[in-house]
Amino acid sequence: MIRRPRRPRTLRTRLLVTVLVVTAAGLVIFGTLSTVLLGRSQLARIDDQIDHVAIGLASADRPPPPPPNAAEDDALLRPSSRLLFFDLAGTPTDTTGTTLELPPMDAAAVRARGSAPFTVGERDGGGRWRVATVVQPPDRFEPDGGTAAVVMSLDDYSATISELRTIELVTGAVLLGLLGVAAALLVRAGLSPLTRIERTAAAITAGDLGRRVDNVDDHTEVGRLGQAFDVMLNRLSTTMRRLADSDARLRTFVADASHELRTPLTSIRGYAELYRHGTPAPADVERMMHRIESEAVRMAGLVDDMLLLAQLDEERPLDLTEVDLNVLAADVANDARIRKPERVVTLRIPDRPMRTLGDEHRLRQVLTNVVDNALTHTPADAAVDIVVERVTGPPADPIATAGAESAAIGGGLAVRVRDNGPGIPPEQAAHIFDRFYRADKSRSRGGGSGLGLAITTAILAAHGARIDLTAAPGGGAEFAVLFPPAAHPPADEPDPA
Repeated sequence: MIRRPRRPRTLRTRLLVTVLVVTAAGLVIFGTLSTVLLGRSQLARIDDQIDHVAIGLASADRPPPPPPNAAEDDALLRPSSRLLFFDLAGTPTDTTGTTLELPPMDAAAVRARGSAPFTVGERDGGGRWRVATVVQPPDRFEPDGGTAAVVMSLDDYSATISELRTIELVTGAVLLGLLGVAAALLVRAGLSPLTRIERTAAAITAGDLGRRVDNVDDHTEVGRLGQAFDVMLNRLSTTMRRLADSDARLRTFVADASHELRTPLTSIRGYAELYRHGTPAPADVERMMHRIESEAVRMAGLVDDMLLLAQLDEERPLDLTEVDLNVLAADVANDARIRKPERVVTLRIPDRPMRTLGDEHRLRQVLTNVVDNALTHTPADAAVDIVVERVTGPPADPIATAGAESAAIGGGLAVRVRDNGPGIPPEQAAHIFDRFYRADKSRSRGGGSGLGLAITTAILAAHGARIDLTAAPGGGAEFAVLFPPAAHPPADEPDPA
């Protein structure tokens, strides 16, 4: 027969049982000690009484012994006490104490026992008696002397001890019952946050991820546990949301990447099939080869951008050096003028160097992406203005921002790229830094991978910097690349007034 494992008791039950067991043990110990101490005190009082009488009986000027069988009427003793007299050989002079189980009462035996009281019983199994024995010296009433025994009944003593035990048992049982009820209520109230935590955990297991432990007292250990549990749930919930968002972004990234790669591959495949199924003219062959080459270049650029994003996501270390933003901005402006000679690209930089710590190659790529974005998505007559300056405060009402969330602005450096084009609508600006996102066709004049600003955001985040999108004065858009104060070394000279 297989025995089922015992079901573990709940914490509430174990606490309650522990309290009751400890209390019961304390009551038992208290009752035992009080009974023992009271019994010793009572017995010592009885011993004092019979010792006082025994000392009188051992005196040479003691009163005459009472007549036979009249010890109960002696005024010196209580009715439950007796005086027993014996001759030197230990023979009783009367029959009053013949029912007691006394030891030998001859003079030699009494001297050997000493004067310490002791307890004896009755031959018929009745009560118990306390006894003190003495040797009586000869006097005028007893010329030969003898021995005597002072005996006192222990019935009152036994009744007092028994009554005390009864009182302790009844009182202890009532007290234990009341304490059990009080302990059950206190344990229930004290563990109520744990109960709520248990129910909350069960609800979360069932799928209610928004469930929390509320209204807990932070002055108790269990209450602080409930608060810590809520904090843990909030962090887990935030982590799960971030993981879900990351997974969604990954799925979107894979889908968009597949779509973007499929487009040039489809074009290359189409031109290849067109060439295989016919005999095109030399001019058509040259056009086909040109289109195949351009699509291959586009696909290679897309793959390079995705690889760069993957490297940035891995947070690989940057090659940090001291970079002058004035030089970078001038190089990017000159490159833009060469690529787009028909466009107006202006540059405004301060006279003094504007140095920052960063990866020069990556920062050049950031400025190139931002300037190319302005040139690509604005009309041909729109001017592009590049400004390098020191930041004195946060920008006014940024439409969108991306990069390092903790990047401070005041006292930092900024590279602003402004255009006077049609601007970016707010509903599009919210996604402008997302991967594979393209603005509306009314703003876009050319294709792109949709990864330029996403790469810019990733590079700036690795530098502890950020990028803000605002509406440019007079219309158009402004992208501000902002570097925190800690990212650039102190200036060699003060700013010009």
